[in-house]
Amino acid sequence: MPHHHKIWIVEAALTALAGCAPGVRAQAAPAPSAHATFTVTVAGQGQPIIMIPGLASSGATWDGITKHLEAHFRCFQLTLAGFAGVPPIDDPLLATAREQIAAYIRDNHLDRPVILGHSLGGSIALDLAERDPQLVGPVIVVDSLPFFAQAWLQVDSLAAAQPTVDKMRAGMDAMSHEQWMAYTKFGASTKGIATAPADQATLVQWGLASDQKSGILICQTALDRPPSLTTTQ
Repeated sequence: MPHHHKIWIVEAALTALAGCAPGVRAQAAPAPSAHATFTVTVAGQGQPIIMIPGLASSGATWDGITKHLEAHFRCFQLTLAGFAGVPPIDDPLLATAREQIAAYIRDNHLDRPVILGHSLGGSIALDLAERDPQLVGPVIVVDSLPFFAQAWLQVDSLAAAQPTVDKMRAGMDAMSHEQWMAYTKFGASTKGIATAPADQATLVQWGLASDQKSGILICQTALDRPPSLTTTQ
């Protein structure tokens, strides 16, 4: 599906939600994130929506959608640790991010926020909804699956995917920093995500500002996930 069609679908879903959103009213500013797995940018007022970007991407991924929604939604744009210039962490990112986003919702008394996630962010959104369903409202997922290997490798189980997954893991582990940066600059993994050349260049710059170890571990974790919503890394 072309990228602009995906954005239209997300906007349509959120516009429908906006019709049920509370009226604009003064609200206290949220506490800055005290959690090491992400930074937060906040805009707008109304029903809260937490926006989680994909691999090696900034929360600025959601700038265009935020402009459309900020009259009705209080938009929390997250950038995850290790990506787009945010320092990495040593703890497993996916599980820790899920736990700390849940804590952020509690700390700031957010009332069942909408959770919007793209790709990696979609995995976290699904996992958050499974683990803490009482905390979240609607969940909108763009380009993400509970079991990536099925779509990528056309298999029905992790065991069937394992030989190919092991080869892919070995290839990623063998990459030098120079090879990783050259792969990022080439943009093979981002050309199909954005249609505008300027947006493709932005994705490359975010990738170059991201931590190689974090990126490899997340890719490997996505491949190693069993066909369920449960995050183990």
